[in-house]
Amino acid sequence: MAVTDSAQQDLNSNPARDSVRAMLNQAAKDQQYFFFNRPAWQVAAAAVAPPVVATGTTTSKVKTTATTQLVVGGVLKSLTATDDLWTLGPASSVLAAGSVRSYLLLWDGTSATTVVSVLQSNDLLIANYANATAAIAALRWTALPPNGTVIVGILNIANTTNPFIPATTLLGAAGVTATYVDGPDIRVPIASLLTP
Repeated sequence: MAVTDSAQQDLNSNPARDSVRAMLNQAAKDQQYFFFNRPAWQVAAAAVAPPVVATGTTTSKVKTTATTQLVVGGVLKSLTATDDLWTLGPASSVLAAGSVRSYLLLWDGTSATTVVSVLQSNDLLIANYANATAAIAALRWTALPPNGTVIVGILNIANTTNPFIPATTLLGAAGVTATYVDGPDIRVPIASLLTP
């Protein structure tokens, strides 16, 4: 069923089926609205105030450098520029030399002082790809972001020299290349067809 399709009504149909048909039509309209209007909202928001995620003053952490408007749980919230907002972790999840990893930088919408979370992708060896950029493009997350959070940005790490220890190794350390994406990108599982 395409997002522009609707369930056709049979004049001889049962009223219970008519109710289900109406719900399917509404779901198709909601899906169509999401696909066609959400990107426009993101572009408009980015033009006004992108989140601009970057390495924090404590260079093992990540910050935002501008105030931005984000939708958390259907409510528009304002995230102010906040230094050292994210701490990578867990520290036990060491990234081997010659590997890449990405982190979703998440926010729960309550305040900049709330403990915020990161969601780690799988790790891939750079040697199995043409270069680190190709390896990063192949990274995936095995879980959806937690309910009640919004993706502010993504941190990509290419680690070539020494083991990278989250929350300890500096993002500008020798052999560590940290790059940032504001908001989600094509690799991120925003929703699942199997889970509501």
